[in-house]
Amino acid sequence: MPRHAPPVNLTETDQMELERWVAAHRTPQQVSQRCQIILAAAQDRQDKAIAAELEINFKTVALWRNRFRAEGADCLWDVAEGRGRKARLTPGDVEKIVELERWTPSSRSSKAVVRRWSRSSQAAHPHDPKQNQNNSSRL
Repeated sequence: MPRHAPPVNLTETDQMELERWVAAHRTPQQVSQRCQIILAAAQDRQDKAIAAELEINFKTVALWRNRFRAEGADCLWDVAEGRGRKARLTPGDVEKIVELERWTPSSRSSKAVVRRWSRSSQAAHPHDPKQNQNNSSRL
């Protein structure tokens, strides 16, 4: 006997919001797809039919149908931890690099400005925040 997916009941406000998210150009693709799943589920369509139309796995349809029923529309914007490109630099590393870019080495005159840094020149001039106070902004 085939499994019948539980119904999704949308309020008029929820339906309008989901349709607006699907139509918006700045909505991430994954969120738009989740909205399409819920809108189709609200029309009493089964998971396999929705999956075939959207060319996705039916388990994905079942997952978002169940999450929406349990958590509401806001869950469609959730992104699981660990997704996307991993940062190679910590925020502290980025801050140090920006400060180093603004820093003029003490061995040069105060009028001299370093326009380009190489890795070797950065390594040769360790950062000293006390000397950074009179330097101009990034070039």
